[in-house]
Amino acid sequence: MALTATKMKQPTMATRLAAGCTLSLELVMKITAIGLFLLVLIASCPVQIFCSSSYGNETDKLSLLEFKKAISLDPQQALISWNDTNHFCSWEGVSCRKKTPLRVNSLDLSNRGLVGQISPSLANLTFLKFLYLDTNSFTGEIPLSLGHLHHLQTLYLSNNTLEGRIPDFTNCSSLEILLLNGNHLAGQLNNSFPSQLQNLLLAENNLTGTIPSSLANITGLRGLSFMSNNIKGNIPNEFSKFVMMELLAVSGNMLSGRFPQPILNLSTLTNLYLTLNHLSGEVPSDLLDSLPNLQELLLGHNFFRGHIPLSLGNTSNLRLLDISNNNFTGIEISSGFFPSGIEHLSDLNSLGLDNNELTVIPSSVSNLSQLAVLGLYSNKLEGHIPSFVNLQMLQLLVISSNNLHVSIPKEIFSIPSIIAIDLSFNNLDGQLPTEIGNAKQLVSLGLSSNKLFGDIPNSLVSCESLEYIAFDSNILSGGIPTSLGSMKERIRLSTQNEEEFSLKFFNYNVLRSQYFIIFLILQ
Repeated sequence: MALTATKMKQPTMATRLAAGCTLSLELVMKITAIGLFLLVLIASCPVQIFCSSSYGNETDKLSLLEFKKAISLDPQQALISWNDTNHFCSWEGVSCRKKTPLRVNSLDLSNRGLVGQISPSLANLTFLKFLYLDTNSFTGEIPLSLGHLHHLQTLYLSNNTLEGRIPDFTNCSSLEILLLNGNHLAGQLNNSFPSQLQNLLLAENNLTGTIPSSLANITGLRGLSFMSNNIKGNIPNEFSKFVMMELLAVSGNMLSGRFPQPILNLSTLTNLYLTLNHLSGEVPSDLLDSLPNLQELLLGHNFFRGHIPLSLGNTSNLRLLDISNNNFTGIEISSGFFPSGIEHLSDLNSLGLDNNELTVIPSSVSNLSQLAVLGLYSNKLEGHIPSFVNLQMLQLLVISSNNLHVSIPKEIFSIPSIIAIDLSFNNLDGQLPTEIGNAKQLVSLGLSSNKLFGDIPNSLVSCESLEYIAFDSNILSGGIPTSLGSMKERIRLSTQNEEEFSLKFFNYNVLRSQYFIIFLILQ
């Protein structure tokens, strides 16, 4: 009975349900409180901390800030946005991949006037694909650590004042374009480049040594330039492996030997620049037959001799040809002095035949309707001067330092685009044609050291753009026309005596080089 009185009363099902509901409500209230606390905590934290941990990489951000510290001058304020106010993926010049975590894959600060050194911290941007730092004023050496960026595809460091040796880029297993031209890089040229490279520009540096034959192991190269360095020796036979090569530019070095035969195997070549070297011997007669896609051929300022290649007129793609300052003696064809096919070079816009042993002006040149530059300076030309009336695009005509004994063809002054004419140091006779006033765009006119006589035509005043003129060492009479008085403010006049005057005539080679540079830039 007592036991019955003390027995615990079992809870009913309703009691259990009520207790369970009470416990669940308390748990919900606790969870809600914790959630609200976390929301308040997150809201009070700096935005960039949350973003960097969840949507970006703190290492990338710190690496960029280290790069900024190495910049001593930022005249365009290109890096003004590089601060904690903005996420680093929105900083000027910075691009990130789209998927998270956000990583820097491109840095473009080209032509921003930046002064300073390139920080090795950029090597911590391990997802970087494109790096453009060209056309600034970066000094010092290229960080060796850049050679470990496995994802890097394009690297532009050209047109700075970088020094030292070229780092080893063989570990940059994705690198396709490497531009280091226009710096002060030194040391011997060696093969420290990855095998998949497609474009390599090393021009305008201080590189020395010879061309390593191992460069030919980069068989996919499409463009190779080390112009304006101090490279010696020959072009290796192994260069015949460059079956995809389009641009080969080795001008302005000290290369020697005969014309590099391996080049004849590069059938895809469009641009070949061998100027300003010590190359000698004869140019292969089948040069252009072997290189059917060639558009620009620069062989000037070497020691080539013999005949200009017979195949010269067999290609219609050629638009820039410079064989000046060699020892060519003539043009090998069965009839005439120039290939009859020259008129088929319909795209040719620059032709340099200066300083050779040519004796006759090729009459078929008059058919090159796109020609803008024609140089026949310092040959042994005799006979007549073609009217060039069909050359309506011609801008620069230089036939000085020859043996021409004819009158000046009046038609050349009617070429609407002509800006410079140099016929000085010949034996030209006759009077100055009054048609000279038709040359409205003419800037420079050189007629000194001839046998011109008569008066200086008043029509010269119609040359509205004229700045330089040279009439000295002729037999001109009548003095300086009074009508030229209105031109004195824009023409640099230096009177030699009462009958003669001369103006400083621009350096022809400088202007011709400017044209070639423009054509190279267009490439």
